[in-house]
Amino acid sequence: MIRKVASPILYRIRVRPYTRAVSSALAAWDLTPRRIDLLSWSENLVFRVDIGQPAPVVARLHRPGTATEQQRHAESLWLADLAETGVAVGRPLLARDGRSHVLATVRKDDERSISVMAWVEGIPLADLIQSEPGVAPKWRRAQGELLAEIHNHAEKWDQPAEFAARRWDHEGLVGESPLWGRFWEVEVASADQARVLVDTVTEIRHRLLALGTDSDVFGLIHADLSAANLMVDGADIVAIDFDDFGYGWHAYDLAAALFEEAAEASFSSDRDSLIAGYRNVRTLSPASEAHLQLFLLLRGLALMGWLAFRRDLDLDGSRTQFELLDLVERCERFLGGEDPYG
Repeated sequence: MIRKVASPILYRIRVRPYTRAVSSALAAWDLTPRRIDLLSWSENLVFRVDIGQPAPVVARLHRPGTATEQQRHAESLWLADLAETGVAVGRPLLARDGRSHVLATVRKDDERSISVMAWVEGIPLADLIQSEPGVAPKWRRAQGELLAEIHNHAEKWDQPAEFAARRWDHEGLVGESPLWGRFWEVEVASADQARVLVDTVTEIRHRLLALGTDSDVFGLIHADLSAANLMVDGADIVAIDFDDFGYGWHAYDLAAALFEEAAEASFSSDRDSLIAGYRNVRTLSPASEAHLQLFLLLRGLALMGWLAFRRDLDLDGSRTQFELLDLVERCERFLGGEDPYG
């Protein structure tokens, strides 16, 4: 998502410090940019950089505070090994001194980590399905297969000693300090809405502790493999944007892959196709499948925390308020023993 201000001139002024920072930092990769265009402005600022060669590169300017440098380097290590073993993922490019990330100065008091990825051809699966709805089952199966390949690799991979990753576990999702914020304390919530959120968190905590973290249900996950983070080029599909990766439940990965469609009429078909594709490659544990609806709700709650504490993406709070109404209704259904996404 690119959040633009009212005037194109003001927009260019707002983006200019970031493009300058990217341009300077790319010297660490021995790259001389000819043109830098902003592709998305959400968790990170993502740029297409033309370098006078047939293929451009992608530069990601990371938002401060979202991950440690060790965790960002771990993302590069995992991606490199995934690509080496034939899993279709975006490939990181190392700086000339071997680093995966360097610091870029945006302003005197604003230094950010930057990484560079090889360009991935194609169009986002989300755009393809929107323009050609009839192809959705085929590509949802492919999405499930690719997700299963990622989980298989994670289970077998002998991780380097320096590897470190966040944990989308009980503490990371509904602990005292969730990775994306205490969503039950969102400012726009009424007292009644806050009570529903707190009751939901309490119930989810019990269920996650009972689910456990054995390897058949828990491991290293992408954590955001939605249709927007899959590129389709002909018969090929490639996973990108591992920025949120970490240790978590496989069912959370499935829920993240499906969440954007959870309220759509196509959801049942999308879910069945995704699971069928997953099972073509990897066994899906009964516990993971049984908890899918719970993790869909958890995904919605986590995203509420992410949005509520990102004022730059919701300046007046209206988007948070709108999504809160829907989320609280689903929490009430969950607490009443109903399927929150049924």
